[in-house]
Amino acid sequence: MSGLQKIKELKQRKVERAETEFRNAKKTLNELKIQYEAAVNESIRYTSWRIEEEDRLYQCIEKKILQLKQLDTLRERIALMHEKGAALNQKALELENSVEKAEKEKAKCQKALRKAEKDVEKYQLLIEETVKLARIFQERQSEELLDEFASARMR
Repeated sequence: MSGLQKIKELKQRKVERAETEFRNAKKTLNELKIQYEAAVNESIRYTSWRIEEEDRLYQCIEKKILQLKQLDTLRERIALMHEKGAALNQKALELENSVEKAEKEKAKCQKALRKAEKDVEKYQLLIEETVKLARIFQERQSEELLDEFASARMR
């Protein structure tokens, strides 16, 4: 096996690794996009529900004379709902950042894959050129031997 052939095989393995990394990055990106969409939808649904629930609870406050303890309990519930809403928004933001990172990783892997494929092409062309030159050299040697043989017979 020639040195160029070995280099080509190494480059081909690099292409295979780059393809695997690219597929993995693409899969990760798709999964993160799905999670991001789910988090955004959950946050939107929760915010809508929370607003309705707050309105209902505030209406209860207005309609009834509540004991101080009941009022504190309602305030705590409302505060907890706000905290959960903030946590859901934070989760969506973090997933959005993860999606952006995954998109960058996918692009990086795709670029590496293209480079690896170009390297393999380059070495394939070098191998073909080397084979062609070897064939030409072989043909010239054969012609020279025939010329020498013909010259020797003429003498």
